[in-house]
Amino acid sequence: MSGKINMVFGFFYLTITAVLGPAYLVPQLYAGRAVMQDAGKAVSEVKSAMGSGAHDAASLAEKDSTALVKLFDAVQKQNINGKAAHSHGNLEALLNIVAGFVLLTLAIPGSFKALLTVLFLAGAVFHSGMLYLGMVFGVGWAFKLLIVGEVSLLAGLFLTGVAVIIGAKKPLRP
Repeated sequence: MSGKINMVFGFFYLTITAVLGPAYLVPQLYAGRAVMQDAGKAVSEVKSAMGSGAHDAASLAEKDSTALVKLFDAVQKQNINGKAAHSHGNLEALLNIVAGFVLLTLAIPGSFKALLTVLFLAGAVFHSGMLYLGMVFGVGWAFKLLIVGEVSLLAGLFLTGVAVIIGAKKPLRP
């Protein structure tokens, strides 16, 4: 039963993260594109002013700082952090699906399977789930729980390796 829970969770979580990607991240790409174009124009102006022999330091510094401000604005509006939450969510959903399949095939005690199930579920919820809450939805306290997810995922991966050593069934031969 433990592996089945991971697989069911993984498919539903993958659906949620797949929907959240376009809903929250794609609209920001178009807004960020215009800002990036403006920043590129500002950088081009600075380059052309330098290339034309203009040596007015105040003018160059003003154009340079304007270009940097536009560039920083563009990076913020691109929501790069939201993209990280989206990709981690997708990967952790797939990890739960694969872990569930592996758990179904192993001959290990039920308590060991239950532990692995909890580790992978907690890892996804407390890692990419908290990334979504913190980076996409602006819930600041969520970042404090990231370590729980990170440790859970790493422990789950390591202990699954141990479980495969212990409980992998021998391949069938014709």
